[in-house]
Parts: sequence; structure tokens; C-alpha cells
Amino acid sequence: MYDDLLIEGYPVWMDKAMEELKEWKPQIEDNLRNSNRYVVLISSHSVKSKWVLHEGSMAYALKRLIIPLLIEKFEGYSAKDLPIWVEEIQLVNFVEDFMDYPNRLKKLKQYLGEPLPIQKHLEEMVIQYKTSGMLLGEVALDLIEKHKDKIVLPEGAKELIERSRRFLQDYRTRYANLEKDYEMAKITIDDLEKKYQNLSANMYDLEKKNERANIDNYNLLKKIKLYAEGHTFLSLFFFILIVLSCYILVVVISLSFM
Repeated sequence: MYDDLLIEGYPVWMDKAMEELKEWKPQIEDNLRNSNRYVVLISSHSVKSKWVLHEGSMAYALKRLIIPLLIEKFEGYSAKDLPIWVEEIQLVNFVEDFMDYPNRLKKLKQYLGEPLPIQKHLEEMVIQYKTSGMLLGEVALDLIEKHKDKIVLPEGAKELIERSRRFLQDYRTRYANLEKDYEMAKITIDDLEKKYQNLSANMYDLEKKNERANIDNYNLLKKIKLYAEGHTFLSLFFFILIVLSCYILVVVISLSFM
């Protein structure tokens, strides 16, 4: 059943998955705390096991979903031997001759619910994190938060989730700062464009004034030229008049001596 549930995509933990050279009791208790559903196999042996009683009591105290599977008929034991945390729960008949194994497994899956894709992704990402340091993305973190009551955290998942959240928060902070810088840059660019437009308008006005000044200069030069030409004619006239006057004066003087 353990292997079949794993194949179906359910995150299952049992004591055979304990790490070697590490204390076994803390491993069991840590995994029990990280689980949200408990499948308890009820038999004449399990109801007498102090560890089954201890683990079931932990599940009951943590208010986790307990699914008791009756795998042995009440022959060598009775309902009175059931632990207190099972007394008020209807047992799921999982006795072998009750129905065939595929149907029993199907029935158990109905109680467990559909396996979460994010669970498998998280388990794969824990391996990636340990080997390459790869972190979870924003979508994965949102799904983990959404299904936190259903997900079983594998070893190393807490560290991965915390580091991924810190990285995402740092990224959001940097992105927010970049957005602020971008907005400031846009304002600066808008100001520069306005100044450029004002400068362009001023240059246009200066060009117009320069054109008018050139026209005025041209007209002034024309007037000066005409004035100069007019004065040249008067100078020539007066020169000729002076010459004629001198000539007449000479003639008069000459006649007076004759």
C-alpha cells in the first residue's frame, strides 16, 4: 500500500524511510508534525503497540485527519481495545476478504482526496535545491501557501520555502525601486522635452528676428547706396560749376586787361 500510494502521487512517510545514523524518535515525531493526514492500520497487534498509541495521540492532539483502516477482524481483540482517539471514528473496513485490493485502495484514495501536483513539484524542487541551489518561483509559493494544510513538507522544504520567499521579497523590493527610478526618469525626460521644446521655440523666434534684421540691413544698405549715388551726382555738379566759374572769372580778368 505504501508503494502504491507513492506511485499514485501521494506523499507518504513511514518509518522505513528514516535516515540512517540519525536518532529515529525525533524523525518520527517531526514527520508526524509535518503530516496532515494519518492512516492508522487497526489490528490486534497495533492496538497494543505503545508507539501506535503515541503517534495516534499526537495526531489527535494536533487535530489532524485520522483515517483508521481495519485490516484484521475483531477476533483476537475487540472494539474496547481501540485507543481513545479512534473510539468516535467510524472504521474503514479494509479487511482482505471484504473486497479485492484495487477496490480497497480506491476507497482509501477517496478518503485521502486527490494528490496535489504541487506536492510532487515541491519534492522535486527540494532535490534541485540541495544539488544546485534552485529556488521556488512565485506561482509555486502561492500554491504551497494555498494548500499548506494539505501538503506534507519533505525534509529541507522549510528552508527552501523560506529562502525562496526572502529572494522573492528582495526581488519585489528591487523591482519596486526600479519602477520608482523609471518613473523619476520619465519625469526627467518629460522636463527635458519641455525645455527642448521651449529652446526650439526660442530658436525659431531668433531665426525670425534674424531674418527681419537681415531684411532691415538689406534695406538700409540700399538706402545708403542710393544716398551715396545721389551725393556723387551733386559733387560732380558742384565740381563742374566751380570749374566753369573759374573759367568765367579768368576770361573776365583777361578782358579787363585788354
